Amino acid sequence: MKYRVGRCQLLTRIHEAGKIQQDLADDLGYSRSQVSKWVNGGYGKHIMSPETQATIAFYLGGIETPLNPVTFYDWIIVEND
Repeated sequence: MKYRVGRCQLLTRIHEAGKIQQDLADDLGYSRSQVSKWVNGGYGKHIMSPETQATIAFYLGGIETPLNPVTFYDWIIVEND
């Protein structure tokens, strides 16, 4: 079974952490437009790199309990070839 990236859930994770997109941009040094591209991306467009996902996971969840980056996207099952 294979999976592909679906809808981005980053905005939900940001709000669950009690933050807004601007906080993420300011605190981690990303541009507001880049954060917006991630939030509105998914489905193969504007996908965060693994390094970016890890950085955001630690930022939102804390160093002791980082979020699982897999939760940043919905995952769609793709039929095997």
